[in-house]
Parts: sequence; structure tokens; C-alpha cells
Amino acid sequence: MERFTVYRIEDRMYWEGRPKLAFQPVERWHSGGRKVIYTAESASLAILERLKWFLTRNVIVTNLGERSFIIWRADLLLREPPEEIDTSALPPNWWTAPAWLSHETQEVGNKWLDENRSLLLKVPSSAVPTGMGWNYLINPQHADFNRALQQATVAETDFDFQHYLG
Repeated sequence: MERFTVYRIEDRMYWEGRPKLAFQPVERWHSGGRKVIYTAESASLAILERLKWFLTRNVIVTNLGERSFIIWRADLLLREPPEEIDTSALPPNWWTAPAWLSHETQEVGNKWLDENRSLLLKVPSSAVPTGMGWNYLINPQHADFNRALQQATVAETDFDFQHYLG
């Protein structure tokens, strides 16, 4: 088994000490109310992804200091490496559409979730140029999900956007 590390920023009020499913019924890589956990390959990319999420939803970034966040890191034990999508098959400028209108990428993620092919799917970040940052979707329907989370080492750290962004 191989250790694999992923990161995510959570609003403290929703954190329960363990990674949990996305509440959004539609995001860049899924639709139709499917459940998935979005994570990033690094803490810095997780922060950038969360900022992009706020900005595309018109959340006032200057008010982020009034909210409490944590950044968590999960070291997962994987039986198989993450599946990786073929970025050359994505449409040109796939990252420019708002996440909820990204039908081509949603089809990729939906197919992966519906076919239940792997625990993790490696997808390019839409917050940086293609190939320069990777996100990992975690499939909660996969047979290894409960085992991987039960055996995971999870660490959390308070995160203050205002402190780091000035």
C-alpha cells in the first residue's frame, strides 16, 4: 500500500474532524447530486482553489477574516494509484466556464463516479494553467473509501485568510 497526501480548506463550523462529502449538487467535476470530496495536491493549491470558489460565487473576500477556517491534510493508504484523466481530451479553455456550467468536465467526473473505477481521480486544477496543479476527487462509493478514511492520518490546522493574504 502507498501513502498519498491530499489537502482541503474547510469552514470550521462544518468540520467534524474527518474529511466529508461536498454539499454542492453541481461543481466542476460532478453534477446530479453525486457525492464527492474535492481535495488538492498541496496546501497552497487548496487555498487558491478555495479563493477561486469564493470569487466565482461573489463571496466578499475582505470578510473572510470574520469566518473561521481549518486546512486539513489526509495521508491516505491506497491500494492502487489514483486514476488520471487525459487532459488532452478536455475541450480548449475548459477552465474558463463557471464550475456549475462546466458540462464537459462534469461528464468526465460523473462517468468516473458512476462506473466506480477508483478511489481517487486526478484532475487538473482550474485555478492554475493546465498541468501545473492537480486536484484529487475522492469517491465515497468506492469499496476502499471507508478503509482508506479509517486508516488515514488526518491533521488539521487553523487557517486565517486575512493573516496570510494581508
